[in-house]
Amino acid sequence: MHKAYTLHPPSKISVQIESIAGYKNNVILGTRQGHLLQYCFQESADGKMELQLLQYDKNFSKKPILQLQVIEDLNLLFSLSDNIISINDISRHNFPLIHLATKTKGANTFSMDIQKTQSLTDQVSLVVRLCVAVKRKLQFYYWKRNELLEFAADIELSDVPKVVAWTGNQICIGYKTEYILYDISDDKRKKHDLFPTTSSSRSIDPCVSLIDSEKFFAVVKDEHLITIPTSDEAKNNSLKLDSKASILDPKSNKAYPTITWSEPPLLVVWDPPYLLGLLTDIVEVRVLDTSGLEKDNLIQTIPELQKARFLINGRNNQQGLIFAASTSHLWCIESIDIATQRQHLLQDKKWFLALQLTSMSDESEEDKQSMTHEIQTLYAYDLFINKQFREAMLEFSKLKTDPTNVIKLFPDLLPSCEPVPANLSRSMSSSMAETELMRELPKLADKDLENGLLALIDYLVEIRSQVGKIQGNAKAFGRNPKVLLSIIDTTLLKTYLETNDSFVSSLIRLNNCHLEESEKILKSYKKFGELIILYQTKGQHRRALTLLKASSNFGYERTIQYLQHLGAEHKKLIFEFADWVIQEHPQDGLKIFTEDIQEVENLPRADVLDFLLKSHKNLVVPYLEHIINVWDEVKPLFHNILIQQYKEQIFNLQTDPDLEKVYQKKLELQEIREKLVNFLKTSNNYAAEKVLVEFPFNDLFEERAIVLGKLNKHEKVLAIYIQILGDVEKAIEYCDQVFMSASVNHNDVYIILIRLLLNPPTVPPYNEVKLHEKCLQPDIEAVLDILEKNAKKINPHSVLTILPDNIPIKRLKRFLEVALHSQLEQKRKLQILKGLYYAENLQCKEQNMICESRSFLITELTLCAVCKRKFSNQSAFVRLANGDLIHINCQNKEFDATKII
Repeated sequence: MHKAYTLHPPSKISVQIESIAGYKNNVILGTRQGHLLQYCFQESADGKMELQLLQYDKNFSKKPILQLQVIEDLNLLFSLSDNIISINDISRHNFPLIHLATKTKGANTFSMDIQKTQSLTDQVSLVVRLCVAVKRKLQFYYWKRNELLEFAADIELSDVPKVVAWTGNQICIGYKTEYILYDISDDKRKKHDLFPTTSSSRSIDPCVSLIDSEKFFAVVKDEHLITIPTSDEAKNNSLKLDSKASILDPKSNKAYPTITWSEPPLLVVWDPPYLLGLLTDIVEVRVLDTSGLEKDNLIQTIPELQKARFLINGRNNQQGLIFAASTSHLWCIESIDIATQRQHLLQDKKWFLALQLTSMSDESEEDKQSMTHEIQTLYAYDLFINKQFREAMLEFSKLKTDPTNVIKLFPDLLPSCEPVPANLSRSMSSSMAETELMRELPKLADKDLENGLLALIDYLVEIRSQVGKIQGNAKAFGRNPKVLLSIIDTTLLKTYLETNDSFVSSLIRLNNCHLEESEKILKSYKKFGELIILYQTKGQHRRALTLLKASSNFGYERTIQYLQHLGAEHKKLIFEFADWVIQEHPQDGLKIFTEDIQEVENLPRADVLDFLLKSHKNLVVPYLEHIINVWDEVKPLFHNILIQQYKEQIFNLQTDPDLEKVYQKKLELQEIREKLVNFLKTSNNYAAEKVLVEFPFNDLFEERAIVLGKLNKHEKVLAIYIQILGDVEKAIEYCDQVFMSASVNHNDVYIILIRLLLNPPTVPPYNEVKLHEKCLQPDIEAVLDILEKNAKKINPHSVLTILPDNIPIKRLKRFLEVALHSQLEQKRKLQILKGLYYAENLQCKEQNMICESRSFLITELTLCAVCKRKFSNQSAFVRLANGDLIHINCQNKEFDATKII
């Protein structure tokens, strides 16, 4: 059992003790005879506590002194004798009387509430309040200017109180049979009935005291010490005992701490962090555990206190010295120094109590923090040893423990690729107690191992989020965040594989796992899919693609998806591994270069085209069609090559010996020629001059005509349509298109057509090309039809000069009427437009004259509207619409140029 206190031998007192009070190392005794004695305990050379008499006043009172209390800061002694309260000065000889509270006549007990207040000027003052039980009522006073003054109305009671305890706005009263609580925060004086003093037939005196820095009332009921919160909030709800004799928190429904003694205590003293209870001839020392960490609250038993009746704190609520007394003997109970206690507590694994003592020690703040951290670390290890894994991990997280030390608690988890330098983390054997704990580490297996790993996962995920928030050159847990993240994620990878492998993929994508270590782990578990993700996140694309190609577990689709997301910087790798996919699956393989994905669309198209031309020529046309028709590629290179590819396909099919036999090839040839014709018509991005050179003179005449049309070679185009193809309709359609486009010589295109129709050629446009039979004779009817349908488009003077004289004027009547009317209408429009332009010109001249007629005078007194300075002879200036003059340099700073005239 832990030893917190040392009992010094008792001192024999020659008088009969009736009351006792203590402060500092002094004790004041009140006797049955009315004497007042003051003693001092001092440590002798041999370490014993010796009792020295300082004062002895035989004339203090004529009646027994029933109660004493000292206010050390004011040197005041409050006493109850002859049923009246008196206040004496303890700083002077024989305790001279300061004030006699005559209104308290008939008092049987009292309680005091002392509050420290601090002013705005940092001056500390005491507020002393006194509650006196006078028969069946409570009186309230406060101390001011050496006298007690009333400050509140009396409270009528149902019985004579045996004991009263007061703090803040709460007063706890113990009657012979029950406890009650009063809330005096307002004038209503709310009363709360608590519980009987006993639950058995035996009768014990009530006992109430303040504990835990005046946060709780300690109320004795049988063998139980029940804590009652003193906060006002808790009193707004009825306080009831549960089955374990505890008061429940009205909010959380959790029980406030309760202590069970070996027998009902007569008195209880709070000596932080201990509660000392005076039992029959012994004192029990117990700890008030508000955390639930301590399993046994009995700390020490102090025997040999025969017939002790009194127990008080000898240092005014400071830890370390307790006085016990019987009617004839006085004992001194002194606490053992904190360092010694702490050492024993750590050996007994009483972590919470060791922490409490450390916080109360007089060590430096740095030493306190260091020792607190060590104790909390020991506690965390102890939790782990007891297989309370989640609680242990929570403590490690609070302590900011180096995660590598936590990972070490599990065998074979710390990545071998990242050794932990000893100077970067606290050694796990920094103390003897810690060394002993490490020896007790359990060998985890089965369910225990699983629970431990699950707790470790939650811990590492939390730590990972903390490390991830650290930016720049800051360190986390004494090391580089990137290195620490690598250790954490590699460990998480192992734990996930042991517990829940569904999280592996998402973890690997975070790109922090160590490559070689993780690669070895994934291969051992045959997680090839996750291994590919690892390679991808680490930029090891060749490894990933090689594994995809070699493994039968993945189809070619996975390789296609992988290549699609590599991007232009890996184009060589894409071409290398796209080769086998396209060879085996050409159409799907082409998606590597045509999928609607940003990385695919940004690939260098010239390089892709070159790759396809060299290795997979059959996919060149689909690729070019996609980038032109879907991605709106406008570079002439791709348009030219697509035209060239169409021509090659046409020539290959035309020279195919099976063309006439296989109907499918005929359809294919027709389809390709239609594609070529449509592309030549719709595309405006190919280089017509270059394309024209590559076209044959003895074939693909319609296609050649379209290219010549792009070059505005109208006569050559019409010659092909009329003299080679014999298609007048297409010639007329071409003329209509040229006229609508308003291209070069668009007004003369119909004249060219009419001339070709009226004058049969003697030689073909190109060598070795036969003339079409329709062009060998003049086509008068076609010419007349063109004139009637396009009369407004054709200049009558030009056409009349080339028409044969034998055409009857009647046949030209309709044409001439429409053409002449159109010419006159056009003339009138031009005349009107000329007049409008002339009028506009006159207006502009008039406006210019008005502007030039304006003038203004600049003198030596003229100032810039912006900088308020004068204009020099060489100053450049501008004049605003409102008439203000400003320097030209000020214009750009303050004014909008649109406002300047």
